[in-house]
Amino acid sequence: LREALGLEPGETAAGLRAAVLTECAFGNELAKLVALLVGGSKADLQAAERLSPILDAGDEDGRIDAYLDFWTKKTDGELRVAGSLVTNAVKKAWPGLAEMLEDERARLEILLDRIAAAECLESTAAMLRLADGVIAEYSRMKTARGVLDFEDLIVKTAGLLSRVDASRWVHYKLDRGLDHILVDEAQDTSPRQWQVVKTLAEEFFAGDGASEATRTLFAVGDEKQSIFSFQGAVPAWFTLMRNELGKRARTGGFGWSEPALHLSFRSVPAVLAAVDRVFEAEAAHRGLSGEPAAPIHAAARHGDPGRVIIWPMIEPPARPEPEDWTTPLDHLGEKSPEVRLAERIARTIKGWLDRGEPIEATGAPIRPGGILILTRTRGAQTDAINRALKTKGIPIAGADRLTLTEHIAVMDLMALGRVMLLPEDDLSLAAVLKSPLIGMDEDQLFAIAHGRPTTLWHA
Repeated sequence: LREALGLEPGETAAGLRAAVLTECAFGNELAKLVALLVGGSKADLQAAERLSPILDAGDEDGRIDAYLDFWTKKTDGELRVAGSLVTNAVKKAWPGLAEMLEDERARLEILLDRIAAAECLESTAAMLRLADGVIAEYSRMKTARGVLDFEDLIVKTAGLLSRVDASRWVHYKLDRGLDHILVDEAQDTSPRQWQVVKTLAEEFFAGDGASEATRTLFAVGDEKQSIFSFQGAVPAWFTLMRNELGKRARTGGFGWSEPALHLSFRSVPAVLAAVDRVFEAEAAHRGLSGEPAAPIHAAARHGDPGRVIIWPMIEPPARPEPEDWTTPLDHLGEKSPEVRLAERIARTIKGWLDRGEPIEATGAPIRPGGILILTRTRGAQTDAINRALKTKGIPIAGADRLTLTEHIAVMDLMALGRVMLLPEDDLSLAAVLKSPLIGMDEDQLFAIAHGRPTTLWHA
């Protein structure tokens, strides 16, 4: 990893970080630069404030931070343009300063990349040391209990089949009892698992074992459905092994077929057409599978109605509305994209229900229970949709999943429980008083709580 990151033996993040100042182009003249900046314009004075801690000889880390702060932008941490660091007046007062700044920026650009590489190396090494300890302890616990996990079975099977002294015996024992190999969900099969399959299938295609009985190797999978890295799966191996095993079968004179399953029994034609349209571009379908052409699907459900409508993206307002400091931190403004999208969804559904929009398949009017709203994640968007639907009086089952302790009603009851256990818990008591359990408004609570000599409970 050190070599891949371009680091020399023995180089560390701390050592490279120290070079920020030890190899600085200004040498011992940084104090001179600070003095010139202090006597300059307002912009120079701001730069001097960033750089001045470098004069503190007792804090080496602080000096390095100050120097890097002078050079880097607050917004993205990138290096500032050398010409923007000081004004022309300061450059005139120090001949050659402009060139020094350009050279120093070039040096820092390389050095900061090396520092980042060293930090990456050290963090990775720490993670690997931790993982090594965890794996060792996990292995010790398995040995003590005399158990194997699923990965152990795969590793040991692959190891056994690859051993010259054992694989022949295993093949001999299996030769008369192994006629068919079936690999399901082949797109989620790991390289080590494929190695087991390939080794077991060797006798299918060669030697005397191939002629004793009709043997089959059947694998079904879809790269597009792969759970990438699931159990070590590498989707590309699906195509790789298909080609390799197919070549061996044809070389041995056996039949080999690779039927493509384009017929979908799940989706209606409109949905399939929309998906195919999205992935017809080479850049899009290249990420789906190893096939050179984009996949084309056919629907088994001919004639079933369906429609795909893509609404224009809702962008944030050019000028965000000013935030009320009294609102919660996670509050969504009325002009936020989430709220505006939720309002549009609610208006659309309200329109369907009010005019009795017929369902194409049956002709019956659509009902609230026949509408399902799917979102990519549960969060602010789903909360906004729930609120918008409830505001318009549309019956709704609510979110399909929630964290019980984060529901406001449950939080109120938990606050009540805390008060019963500890009446002096003023914050929990205030939450209970404002909740529907008591129903106080802020003025009533303020009248009781403000200026109280003791706890809120006694007040």
